Amino acid sequence: MTIGYSASWLVQHLSPQQPSSDRRDATNEHNTVLRAIKGSRRVLVRRALPTLGRQFSRYPALRQAFQSVCRRYANIQGLCGVGIGRKYCEKIRSYVKPTRRDRDVMGSMSIKLYVRKKLPQSRVSPSEKIPRWIMVRDPLAGRTVRVSLDVMSVGVPRLSQDRTVETASSSATGAGFIAPGNQFRCGIDGAQAPSGPVDPQRFISGTCGALIRKLDGITCATSAAHVFLVTCSQEFEIPDKSRRVVGYGGSNWVALPDTSFLPQDIRLTTDSICDALLFVVPSVLVPGSNAWPPNFLKRLSTAAEIEAARQREDKTGFIWVQRGTIRDRIQIDLHSAIQSFTTSVRCEDREVKFNFGFVWHLILKSGATQKGDSGAPVFLELSSTGGCSLLGFHFLHKKGEQTAYAVDARSFLQGLVGSMGVHYSFAE
Repeated sequence: MTIGYSASWLVQHLSPQQPSSDRRDATNEHNTVLRAIKGSRRVLVRRALPTLGRQFSRYPALRQAFQSVCRRYANIQGLCGVGIGRKYCEKIRSYVKPTRRDRDVMGSMSIKLYVRKKLPQSRVSPSEKIPRWIMVRDPLAGRTVRVSLDVMSVGVPRLSQDRTVETASSSATGAGFIAPGNQFRCGIDGAQAPSGPVDPQRFISGTCGALIRKLDGITCATSAAHVFLVTCSQEFEIPDKSRRVVGYGGSNWVALPDTSFLPQDIRLTTDSICDALLFVVPSVLVPGSNAWPPNFLKRLSTAAEIEAARQREDKTGFIWVQRGTIRDRIQIDLHSAIQSFTTSVRCEDREVKFNFGFVWHLILKSGATQKGDSGAPVFLELSSTGGCSLLGFHFLHKKGEQTAYAVDARSFLQGLVGSMGVHYSFAE
């Protein structure tokens, strides 16, 4: 088992300020990270619990059903992950109205089983047939209750990246600085020539997800790991003495030495990865003014805000992306949380299987994600305050369908960074 985070690097490079409730959540995530370091293969199931803990506490039958489904169906062919969310009809793209019993027992939630492809009942073996519900013991009610199951198809999604052939003289993507929602281009030092095409396997566009600042003023940014690493070729570590270069302002480039990145290795366990990286932003690319969406509250989404968003049916948030010279919102509905999300991903002309750990499943309500959006921040809109909070980082989408997936920001920034004794604040 490999873990790519250096505690000494973290202590040296980042700074704190989070509400006490967030720190309590971070402590739970921290315990998860320690289990990962010790090599527990069950860590991916446990990582979901801090985020889902609020609903599990209120509806213990939901916890019982979640754990039962994980045990019972873990080995069925084509299973991509188990999650929690409202029951949804994919054919008409609409939620199923919960019964009063469902609201009382499960808080309108269902246990969601994500499969590569739904098959007719006649083609499924009896041992792998998934019923419409299961019966579990409800500790609160003191009786056996019925919990709904919902099967969702995943298909073969794609990493939201851009590997099209570019020329070094072409206009660089982005606004000349690294900021949330801004696109940038990444290549390998020496890959770009004064003229002519660049090798598409060594040149990619991505999007900044967040800016955080350490106490000495140095700014770091997040983006998807596959912007900097060729994950489709099983490249999970920053190569020693490599120099990634970031393109900005036409044909200008600035180097990012291998020591700029955290983690150096994106593997959480021997068979799972976190598709996110933190990197030091060169001073020439640090924005000079507020780079966040209007009304951003400079904090991560809380468990209460996530639960409220998942109870709503329409637009609950947005992905902050660059379109042309401006940044725009792709409205989303936060559909569900998925633990141990394992799926085949379309990589150019082949499929490669990944386990992405704990992720958010998003339904797009307006617009669509596209190549180059990898790493874009996902925000929840808060009806109570009129502001927005940071939920995660977009990295995967299903072409032709209004669905996308995001890394959990709390698991990455607090669980794998802040809770290891490191504090940070969001940059202005």
